[in-house]
Formats: sequence, structure tokens, C-alpha cells
Amino acid sequence: MQPFSIRFRHFINECTEDYLIRYANKGLYNRALKDMDKGITAEYAWTEQEQVQCTLSDGTVCMLADTLDQAVCSCPADKICRHILLAILYEQRHPIHGEHGEHGEHGEHGEHGEHGEHGEHGEHAEGTVQESSASLTGMSAQSVSDSGFEWLLDTPLSELLRSYTTSQIAEVDFRLSLKENISVIQDTLLTVVLESQQVEVSFGRESDLQKALCNKRDIASRVSLYKLEAILRYRALQGREERKLLEESSYPVQISSSAIQECRKLITDISQTGLARLPQTIMARLETLAITARSEELPNLERTLRGIRGELELFFARHVRFDMNTLMNRLTEVYLMLEAWEQDLTASQRAQLAGSFRTRYYERLQLQLYALGAEPWETRSGYRGITYYFYCPDEMQMYTYTDARPVYYQETTFQYNAEYNDRSPWRASLSMKQLAAGQWNFRNVKINRDHRISAAEGTKVESLERIPVEEIDFGHYAVQELNQAQLHTQVTLFGDRKPRILLLALASIQEITFDPASQNLLLHGILKSGSMVTLVVPYHQEWQRTIRKLEKTNPKQMSNDMMVLVRAEGAHLYPISFLKGQSISHLRLDE
Repeated sequence: MQPFSIRFRHFINECTEDYLIRYANKGLYNRALKDMDKGITAEYAWTEQEQVQCTLSDGTVCMLADTLDQAVCSCPADKICRHILLAILYEQRHPIHGEHGEHGEHGEHGEHGEHGEHGEHGEHAEGTVQESSASLTGMSAQSVSDSGFEWLLDTPLSELLRSYTTSQIAEVDFRLSLKENISVIQDTLLTVVLESQQVEVSFGRESDLQKALCNKRDIASRVSLYKLEAILRYRALQGREERKLLEESSYPVQISSSAIQECRKLITDISQTGLARLPQTIMARLETLAITARSEELPNLERTLRGIRGELELFFARHVRFDMNTLMNRLTEVYLMLEAWEQDLTASQRAQLAGSFRTRYYERLQLQLYALGAEPWETRSGYRGITYYFYCPDEMQMYTYTDARPVYYQETTFQYNAEYNDRSPWRASLSMKQLAAGQWNFRNVKINRDHRISAAEGTKVESLERIPVEEIDFGHYAVQELNQAQLHTQVTLFGDRKPRILLLALASIQEITFDPASQNLLLHGILKSGSMVTLVVPYHQEWQRTIRKLEKTNPKQMSNDMMVLVRAEGAHLYPISFLKGQSISHLRLDE
């Protein structure tokens, strides 16, 4: 490391007008210049603690180091003050002489007599470059190299990520997946502006990411993430393709487990024995193996094993809802999962294959959402819950919030109506029923990569006037004509099973029938395009009152020309809610 006197001189030379204004503000900077013009002087003394003591003629004492973050002042200010700025500016005009210092020659950056020439912060000198992320033809790598900021592009990604944890890298990787317009401003600093987040990060010519300046006064870890996001977005603007490398750094490598071998043996036994001769003791083996998978941090394997157990419970009970195809699909899924573990996978693929018990959530400063529906559900693996669907018109993406819990433990219950009418996790005066029927602005909300909303504290929810549903562009979610491909659930090995959520423009309901063989209520309707469509409402004891009421309802009494939110699975469409104008009706939750 260089001697402190050299580091201090380098730091003073870096403190240009742009640098000081962006670190503090224009008002403090001008105040410091005026105080110096009024005759305030300073005396400097080197200390043994790698600091320079500056005593101003008004009695204020400042301690300077080789970074602005380490500067302190005897005045009551808790952040950088005009005294520290004055101490730096005065030293630039009157360099320190003495045993530890060197008389340095100052260039033009040290002459601040013409302190008004740059105008207010935000007006830039000739040569400023300002480009949107929509265009990658702005500052070329050559122009950056010529200006002294070549380290922004030349520094290896591994070097930039060295001081960040895995979770921090994963959060920045997630942020980079979101749409963001950026502006680049170059003067004596290179500033990257993240426009929607209103974040400005200014980089100097020294190749040190942590010395970059940020306009956000937040906790240090949060500011550090802004700096990394800014430099990576800037590198992407200059044509650097680093998302894959960044993703690899976001996931720890998963190791193999003994549960894999046990699971392979179990699936082989089920396949070779066959259902007709399968002993009921297989249920205990499945439960034991599911517990083992959980203890060895293989949540995807645990969930799939519990799903197989649920299917076999229906088989042994000779239940009408037992479906051989569903069981075969679950067995095939486990088999493919076990085969994938034997392959040469990337770190991110292994992490997705193993799954996680608690997904990572990342903060968004603001998110406007339009409520589309709430769907109660129950899995054969022993979980109950309600999923709330929201649409973001700005991003044309669907978001969800799920309230769920396992009910396979004794005395654990989940009452749909009680949970639906209960208060929301973000505001005590707001019920989930109200949330599922409005339009909202979420602030400081946390979401994950699958657009699921977290119930974390700190989220603020503001009510907006609900727009009529007919005035919203739902993009690819709105379907005019149905085809077989649109009815299938999206199944991926590396990730969760994602249901297909669609919005149909329904002209009318023509007929309502109940199928005793499948125990389904069928709503036969016509789309506005003229096509026939059948909506399926599975029978459940808790919905028997609603189903009987619908069965006796005359279709002519039902509203026409409405939107219906449906979940497409297999060859069936399961209705979630009916929407018209500003109103919304949840089929199984609103009585």
C-alpha cells in the first residue's frame, strides 16, 4: 500500500467540483466557497493515525483521511458538512507543507475561483453523453478508454463481485432482469442514472467500485447494491454479455444426496410391482423418504413424493378422483429429476433442481397492481391456500400472492372464508377480500423471480381508483380463440409447475349442468368471438352451497359481456373470477 501522504494527495486531486457536488450538494459546495472568499483560513497538521487535522479560523476542527467517508467534523452535522468541503478546497489552493507532506502542483481541477461556471447540478459541460438503455449506440468503449474510465469495462467481473455475498449477487441479477432506462453523464466523473429508481451512481477514474458516489442515503449494504447494479447496467450498455456469469455466481453448487439413491429404488419398486399388487406399506416408505428429502434440503423432491403419496391414497380409497395419468406424470417427473442429478449441470440448474424451502425475495420501490381474482385450492400432498392474482399494466405481467399452510398436521386447519375475510399482512384496516377487488400501488414491496409477492413488513399499500377492466390491455393473457396448446400447464424440470392463466371475453352463459360421474359443475358459454367454451367447477364439500345455487340459476339471469379469469390445466378451464367494468366476483369465495 502507498504511504498515507501519497494516498491523501491522490484523494485531494480527485475532489473535483463535480465529485464534491455529487457527494454533498450544490448548496453546501457554494457555501464553502463563500466562506473561503470571506477570509476563513485553515491550518493543517499530520497525525499518527493516518489523518490530517484541519483547524479552521472559526474554531471548527475537521479530520481528513484519504476518502470522504472517513472525514469527520466537530460541528453537530451527522453527514458531510460545509466545513469538510472548505477544508478540502482550501488545501487545494494552499497545499500542505511539512515533514509528511509534499508540495503538489495542482491542475485546473484545483482552481475553484470561477465556481459559478457549471451552473446547477444536472447541467453538464460540453461533451456530456446521455443515452437511454433503449439504444446501445452511445458512448463507445474507445471513448471511455480515452476519457480515463476504462476500468469500468476492463475490470474482470469476478473482481467486481469479490466483496459481495451470494445473496447480494442474486439480488442484483434479479434487478438486471427488470426493465430500466439508464442515462450516462460524463464530465470529470462518469455518472450512471437509473431513471425509474431515481438512483445516480458516479464513478471516478480510480478503479475502486466502493469509492463510487451514490445519491441515495441508505444503509451501506443497499448503497453497495446500487453501485454494482449501475456498473453492470453500464457494461451491458457497452455490449458486455455477463448475465450468464452473474447467474452462475448467484447460486451455491448443490451436492448429491443419499436420498437420491433411496428414491430411485422406491420408484423402481412401484413400477415393477404395479398398482394391483402394491402393498399399502408403500405409503409409509413415501412419507419417510419425503421427510429425508426435507432434512437433506431437497424440497422439490419432497413435494413430488408427497404428491405421489396423495395420488396413491386416492387409489387405495377407490376414490372417483384418482387419475392414472396424473400418477404416471408424477412418477415420470421424479424419474427425470433423478436422471438429471446424474448429469453435468450448472450451479443455477442444480439449485433449481433442488428447489428451495424459502424463495428469495427482492425489494421493488414501487409496483402498481390491478386485482384480477382469488382462487382457493387444496393439494393432494396436504396443503391448503388461496392464491390472489394481480396484473401490472406497466409491465404487462401477472403477479400473485399466496396464503397457504400444510394441513396434514393434527389440529392444523385453513378455513377459506375466514382467511379471505381476514386482514391483509401489509395493512390492518385492509382485508384480503378488499385487496382482491381493487387497484393498488405497492411501495417497498418484495417479490421473487416468479412474480410472487411477499408478506414482509415494511410494504405500504395505497388505494387507486379502479379502472374498468375493458380499458386495460392484458397482452398475451387475453385470448380470443382457444387452441389445445393454450390449455396445457407449463411444465419445466428446472423450476416450478406454472399454470396457464388466461382472460376470456365471455359473451354469455348458455347452459349450466352438473356431471355426476366427474362431480363437476359445467358452465357452457359463448366467447365474443363466437366459439363455444366450457368452464369446470369441481365439486367440493365446502362449495356445495355455491354449486347448488349455480345449478339452479337460470343462465339468462347471469350477466353478459364479461371477462372471466381462468386457469387452464389439461383439457379443462377452471374459472377463478368474473369481471365487468369496475366490479369483480369470485366464484367460490363471494357468496
